[in-house]
Amino acid sequence: MKKTGQIIYIPILLLVFFSRSLSDPGTSILQLDTENAKNYLSPMGTMLGAGMNTGYFQKASVYKKNGFDVTLDLAFVMFPPQRTTYDFIVPETPINVLFPFKFPKNYLKYKHSALLEYIPETDTDGIFYEDNISITMPLNTLLFSELVATVIGVSNPDTLEFDFDRANRGNVLYNQMLERVWSEVQNIKGIGKEYYLYNEEDRLITILSPAYEDAESFREDFSEQDDVDLLGTLQSTLDTMNLDLILPGGFDYLFNELPLSDGMPLPIIQATIGLPNFSEISVRASPLIPISSIGSIQYVSLGGKVAITNHLSKLLNLSPRYENYLDISSYTKIFSSNIRPKDVKKVLNDFKKYDLEIHEIDSLNTLFRQGNPQVVREMQHKIQEGLLKVRDMPKAQKDEDENQLPLDMSFGYYINYFKFDMGGSELNAINKIASIQIGKSFEPRFISWFGGMGIYSGVGFESSNINLIYKYTDTLGDSDDASVSFSGENTFRGLIGTRIRILNIDLYIDYNIGESNAINAGFGIKFK
Repeated sequence: MKKTGQIIYIPILLLVFFSRSLSDPGTSILQLDTENAKNYLSPMGTMLGAGMNTGYFQKASVYKKNGFDVTLDLAFVMFPPQRTTYDFIVPETPINVLFPFKFPKNYLKYKHSALLEYIPETDTDGIFYEDNISITMPLNTLLFSELVATVIGVSNPDTLEFDFDRANRGNVLYNQMLERVWSEVQNIKGIGKEYYLYNEEDRLITILSPAYEDAESFREDFSEQDDVDLLGTLQSTLDTMNLDLILPGGFDYLFNELPLSDGMPLPIIQATIGLPNFSEISVRASPLIPISSIGSIQYVSLGGKVAITNHLSKLLNLSPRYENYLDISSYTKIFSSNIRPKDVKKVLNDFKKYDLEIHEIDSLNTLFRQGNPQVVREMQHKIQEGLLKVRDMPKAQKDEDENQLPLDMSFGYYINYFKFDMGGSELNAINKIASIQIGKSFEPRFISWFGGMGIYSGVGFESSNINLIYKYTDTLGDSDDASVSFSGENTFRGLIGTRIRILNIDLYIDYNIGESNAINAGFGIKFK
């Protein structure tokens, strides 16, 4: 007796094959379905979102009305180390297995062997019935999810290997095949139904009972026959079909080509202008900027902030910070015999803040510095008159718009849009961040070109709504436009930074801690 079911044909038109020849992230995802493409590129979307939410402020205070600056930053966004792999989801692509079912005549229920000569055969000798029965097996029942590289992972392609024992655990594949075969043959006369046997004169000889009453008897009496090895045939056929699925590796080597590896640099151009009511507005815009060979980015942004401490100072009606500072008692050296020219210079700088006339005092101080002590009494008198004028000034003239609290604190809200073109695909996103900014500025007066220094910090609550657009080619070779939306993992950040001002140029650097850490450094030019 010949074995039945020795050939199983699986017409897989296309199994996805990826290799390093797909040399950029944009083309590497073209044969990933939307869920896997999203997971593959999600770290890059998060990095870009975190980067675009970086560098919005370099101090916690706001510019005065009509004051503005232009800044140029380089935000270096670091890889999130926990996002170098993702759990690949095997698609449910149906795989058709054509099972050549053959049923020999001698498996029929006959009482005498002489009856066999009246039972017709197919074209195959000794076979009563044969047919290619289609059995559909979803690909995700043959292969299983595993951790594979994301776009920032290692460049070696990952392979999902077919393991028959794992796929058939609990005889899942075997039982699926038997159920499908029985569903096709249960209505065949002689196999699942009675068979009316006629002789050559078309006279009824006998009625043969069904060979099998139900699926269970079919399994026990047919599939378990010693000369029927359906399980072995299924395994050997699937093993030779090369079902292994090769998936794209990451592109860490492209990032390593950048001046700083383990991250992505983002250039940021921003302009900020002061508005009334202790507020300011910031705008960003850029042309298409290439990021190595990874892709090109273009962005636009709008946001602003309000100085909380300035409003609190006004609300609490705090004394202006210069009222006591300019009191006569704070100038003890000025009104003593130990007066020095540099003490007078300090007074002159203070008087400038109140638009007081300082020409006479400055001229007297010049004579004093040249060694003429006779001008001291007149100079002290002029200074005292100036202090009395300050004391008698209305409060509005005493710089009440300045923050009177020891620290600066502001609330900022910013929104930006970016488009990252990767050739074969595109990432675009709307990113938002709300931040509380705290800082302190120091403005020493002993060096004319040194404008001061400051420290700043803050916490931010952010989000990134990302869209991925690409042309998807499925496992059957059909292409169609695809898109998927997802949220970035960047939700919270903290930062700390410092800046110095030389003439009208600010230099600064800050460190941002979040889902993707970032270092931001740059310079700004203050115009007013």
